[in-house]
Amino acid sequence: MLWQRVGDYVVEVGNDLTEVRMLQMQLKDHESASATAMQARIVAQERERIARDLHDSVIQQLFASVLLLNSLAGNSSSPDCAQATQRVAETLSQVITEIRECILHVRETIPSSLEMELRDAVGFLAGATAARFVVDIADDVRCDGEIRSNIRAVVRESATNAVKHGHAENISISVVRSGYHVIVRIADDGVGMPAEPSSLSGLSNLRGRAEQLGGSMTVGPRDGGGTVVTWKVPLPTGAEN
Repeated sequence: MLWQRVGDYVVEVGNDLTEVRMLQMQLKDHESASATAMQARIVAQERERIARDLHDSVIQQLFASVLLLNSLAGNSSSPDCAQATQRVAETLSQVITEIRECILHVRETIPSSLEMELRDAVGFLAGATAARFVVDIADDVRCDGEIRSNIRAVVRESATNAVKHGHAENISISVVRSGYHVIVRIADDGVGMPAEPSSLSGLSNLRGRAEQLGGSMTVGPRDGGGTVVTWKVPLPTGAEN
């Protein structure tokens, strides 16, 4: 009787040496496939990190510089200085466009993550204001199609309200799963919502989106000041696991 060690176990493989060789080849193929899959995951994670760093850091700083240069050009009393400043702003805008194209190229070979999509959704605010954003997506959140597009809309509208009406400096965005529901929470440290938040048509639209999917939305004060928007909808059949 012949035995073969497989990981931490010793298994019986029979009396035929051919069986041993076949098992060894199968193990080798399995190890090779596992190593290839792991390498692919590492490459995908690194590409996503590079794309995120380019978008969240480099592009936002360049965009803020463009806004500043445009402001300086508009307020300059010297036509020559204004023209030169405007040319620099246009050059930086072209650089931003080229970096965005590089990001798209990098991300073409990796699945689009919900985190990246939400960072894109609030990217224009991060670049045009001093607001800081934190995006946290739970590992067990799986959603596509209509729910995913609605989450982007909810985050974009809520973040815009936080900056525009609440004058928030810090905004946290989280997406978690609770049972058969996905919950989106946008919290800010601003001055709070208007006395009649229902007057904001955007909030009515977000509530309508939730109700159409069988869910709900609440808007309330945040402990320590600010506002919390909670948007909750059920996962579609087949997405519970």
